[in-house]
Amino acid sequence: MTEAPNPFVGVRTQIDEISPGFYRLATPIAPEHFPGGFSYGQFLIADDEPLLYHAGARRMFGCMKAAVESVLPFDQLRWLSFGHGETDESGAMLDILDAAPGCHVLGGRMLSRLVVDDAAPRPAEVLLHGETRKLGRHEVMWLDTPHLPHNWEAGMMFETTTRTLMCGDLFTLFGNDHPVMTTDDLLEPSEQLRRKVPYYSNPAAARPKLEEIADLKPAYVAGMHGPVWQGDGRDLLLRLADALEN
Repeated sequence: MTEAPNPFVGVRTQIDEISPGFYRLATPIAPEHFPGGFSYGQFLIADDEPLLYHAGARRMFGCMKAAVESVLPFDQLRWLSFGHGETDESGAMLDILDAAPGCHVLGGRMLSRLVVDDAAPRPAEVLLHGETRKLGRHEVMWLDTPHLPHNWEAGMMFETTTRTLMCGDLFTLFGNDHPVMTTDDLLEPSEQLRRKVPYYSNPAAARPKLEEIADLKPAYVAGMHGPVWQGDGRDLLLRLADALEN
């Protein structure tokens, strides 16, 4: 069987520093491969113990690796994390762990049990819900978010010093040419997409978890498919809870 064409051949992953030592990576996919185009976001925290959030798809490993290496040697990565097991979230996990022998997956207990430990060459380092890990100047907190937006093992990561919520598929937007950062409201355009593609497991039950995360008062909301949003993250998350109930 012939493998499907790789839509990331010749693609360049854009990398931008959104705060000191905190980088957004964006890898576009053209409209001929995805109607309307799409973008895959990852986040690199360059610190004493560098962390990459989202592995990305296996076939975009090459362009992603080149972007990381514009900041630091790839084999210096100490941690890899992602929100749940899915092609664009965890697809390149084995490639990353092979290219960075000192790197371990860092995430929740269910992520470890269901996605990592049977497949990866090294066991995951488990963080319980609300537990933090110092990377140096930065500190990350793991948040269990089962079925938000989907998958039992789902979670998010909050960087406490910049108050940046790395929230995976929340506030997903179509398109492959987003600004690096924005203050424009994300809720309505992302809800338009969700109404077309209902990818939440149980939207009506999302409020308690969204309220808990909102209490962290994120200043930046860093989703996987769109720009990094800056503003009152508590208000944005509570308005998302309202929208999901309706």
